[in-house]
Amino acid sequence: MIDTNIILDLLCNREGLSEDAAKLFKLCETQQIEGHVSALSIPNIVYIMRKELDRERTGEIIQTLSSIFHIADLKSGDMLKAVVLPMDDFEDALQSVCAARVRADFIVTRNLKDFANRQGIEISPLLDLRKCKGEDLWEQLNPESRSLMAKACVFRKPFKRSSLPQTTVSILPEDREGIVDMPSSLRSSIPGLLEKGQLKEAHSFAADYWLEEGDYVERLHHLLMANRSLEAHMLLVNRGMQMASSSGPDLLASLKEMGDVPPRYAKDVRKVRGLAALKAMDTPYGMKVAGEMVLTADPEEMLDGIELKGRLLLADRQPQEALANLEQARAERHSPLLDCDIANCLALLERREEALRTIESVGRKAPIGDPDVLEEVYARKGQVLALLGRTEDAIANFSKALGLARPGDKRAIHSSMAECYEVLGMKDKAREYSRKALRR
Repeated sequence: MIDTNIILDLLCNREGLSEDAAKLFKLCETQQIEGHVSALSIPNIVYIMRKELDRERTGEIIQTLSSIFHIADLKSGDMLKAVVLPMDDFEDALQSVCAARVRADFIVTRNLKDFANRQGIEISPLLDLRKCKGEDLWEQLNPESRSLMAKACVFRKPFKRSSLPQTTVSILPEDREGIVDMPSSLRSSIPGLLEKGQLKEAHSFAADYWLEEGDYVERLHHLLMANRSLEAHMLLVNRGMQMASSSGPDLLASLKEMGDVPPRYAKDVRKVRGLAALKAMDTPYGMKVAGEMVLTADPEEMLDGIELKGRLLLADRQPQEALANLEQARAERHSPLLDCDIANCLALLERREEALRTIESVGRKAPIGDPDVLEEVYARKGQVLALLGRTEDAIANFSKALGLARPGDKRAIHSSMAECYEVLGMKDKAREYSRKALRR
C-alpha cells in the first residue's frame, strides 16, 4: 500500500525524496512488486496539487496512477473500522484499514510514527540514519537511545560499536567488522540538540575511547570539548611533538582552539603549535607562534623560534630570508637538522658547491644516536641531493630513512622517491611509490 505522501513526492518533484519515489513507481510499473493505492489518495492528491493542475492534466495523472497501481476502493465499513483505531490522523487510519483489507504486506510511507505505533512497533531500528534529519530522529528516540546517539555523534572518525553500551534496539550503522561510521549530517546536527552537560559527557567518553585506541589527536580534540584542559595540556607535554610530526590539519585546528595555557605548559605547547603549523603549511600561524617564542625570556625557546621561522620561510620558498634565520640559530647551537635545512636553502639559491659541502658534512662531526632524528636527517639529505641533481644518492638516503622503520607518516618520503624514480625514467618504481604515497 503506497501512502499519499509518497505519490506526491514524485508528482511534486520534492527535493531529496522524488528519486526514491520514482524507483518505487518503476518497480510497480514493471510488475516486480504489486502496488496498491487507496481511492482516498486520488482526491487528496488532486486537491493538494490543484493550483498546478487543469482538467486535462488531472485526467492524465489519474490514468497514469490507475495503470501503475491497483486502486483500492474505499468502503463504508473501512470508515467504521478506522474511527476506532488508536491513531491521531483519520486519513492514516483509513490507509491502514484499506491496507489490511487488500492484504498488503507493507505500507510505504514517510509518516512512520503513526502507522508503527498502531502496530506496537518500535520504529528506531527501521530508520535509515543516512536520510534522517537530526531533529526528527532525536524526537523519535527514547532516553536510552538518546544517550547512545549522543555519544556516537560526537565521534569524528569511525569507532568500534562494542565500545558503547548495548541497547534493546540497535540503531547505529555497523559494518561487518563492528565499526560504526556516523553520517556527517547527524554528526553536525545531534550535538547541537544536547544540553551542555550531555555534550561534555559524550566528548569525555570519546576522549577515553581514543586513549585506549592510541589516537592522541582525536583524544586531544575530545578532551578540549569536554573541558578537561589539564589533561589536554599534559598530553601535549608528553606526546605533542610525536603528534605534530605525523598529524595533519585536525591537530592544528585543536591547537588553535585551545584557550589560555598555564605558564608551566606554555613552552611545550608553543613548540607543538609551531611544528604542527609547519607540517600543515600554515605559514601565517606558524610565524605568529615563532614570534611569541622569540619574545620569551628563555634563550633556548628564543632559538627555537628563530629556527622555526627559518623552516617556515624555507617551506614557503623564501630561501634567502630562511637562510638568514637558520644561520643565526646555528651560530648558537649545532644541529644536523639545521645543517640540512641550510644546505636546502643554498641549493635553492643555486649555491651548489656550498650546498653539497654542507650536506655531505652532516653526521660526520658526531654520530646521531636518536633514530627519529636520524630518519629525519636522511629524509632531508635526500631532498637536498634531489635538488642538486644527485638523484641516485637521494634515493639511497630516502631508502635509509625508510629502513629505520620508525613509526609515523611516510607519505612525503614515498612521494619524493616517486619523483626521483620518474627522473631516472624508472616508471614502474615511480608508480609503486606514488601508490604508497597515497596511503598512510
